[in-house]
Amino acid sequence: MNAAEPDRAIEDAWRIHAALVDWTSKVDQKASFVLAIESAAVLGVISLSERESGKDKLLSSLNSILELLAYRIGVVFLVVAVILVAAAVIPQLRRNEVSDESDRNFIFFGHLKSWKQEELTQALRERDVLPVLSRQLIKMSEIAWKKHRRLQRSLWLAGAGIGLVGLAAVLDTGLLDTPLDWLIFWN
Repeated sequence: MNAAEPDRAIEDAWRIHAALVDWTSKVDQKASFVLAIESAAVLGVISLSERESGKDKLLSSLNSILELLAYRIGVVFLVVAVILVAAAVIPQLRRNEVSDESDRNFIFFGHLKSWKQEELTQALRERDVLPVLSRQLIKMSEIAWKKHRRLQRSLWLAGAGIGLVGLAAVLDTGLLDTPLDWLIFWN
């Protein structure tokens, strides 16, 4: 290995770090937007389900087992979707692990808060940053992966939930009472 390779590895690691910061920031922005939309969907469904003085709203008069089942499963899916997307935007500080790792790591602010200035200065001068940075990249990747998966699952559940609540509403209208109605609906 020549002398330029460790420097290049560190530069590459910092570029990967920057990409991870960007990806995590973008998933947080998407999840925040989705959280607002999904929360509004839940509130909208609840609003359409309430009865007002003598007036029935779209989802307030569900009667058949199929209508009620589609509605209830749809609402559960929507609520779980909101919980998942909220979990995606919650900061991942790994509080329990951070204190045990602080003596070996000095890139994440959760680790840095435990250091004294003189010790950090000495560590930065004497220790190889590449292993520390490599560990940080792995942890950041795990966090970004979890955030993306939670957002993805939330979107799938919200779509299914809205679809089921919509099906309950369509069934309630009587538009799909006969097999011929169903055939026309699916074609």
